[in-house]
Amino acid sequence: ANGLRLVLNNSNTNRLQLELINVSNSSLNVTAFNNSATNPITFTEGTLYHVAGTVTTNMLDGRITLSLYLAEGNTAIDTTSSTYRIGQATSSGSYDVTQAFNSASGFNF
Repeated sequence: ANGLRLVLNNSNTNRLQLELINVSNSSLNVTAFNNSATNPITFTEGTLYHVAGTVTTNMLDGRITLSLYLAEGNTAIDTTSSTYRIGQATSSGSYDVTQAFNSASGFNF
């Protein structure tokens, strides 16, 4: 069915990715991930990790940006800083932000 999916997964042993998938408009699809060649993730067994993701829409051009953050241990992630950001990507297409929310039906994607 049409709609929007937000998916967090690891695509191999040292890569974590956050995907925004829009079935009806593939130009809105975005995948943010760490570069497993230059910035591999090595998870340590028994260690706590915090993962955060943000979804933002540029109100001028309607493009959607995903950011993915990862911190080891009991560390708070400040998403206004790039300190723990491991990946970021922006959609090639734009979303009509004036149609994003309807008080009767909620969010529309």
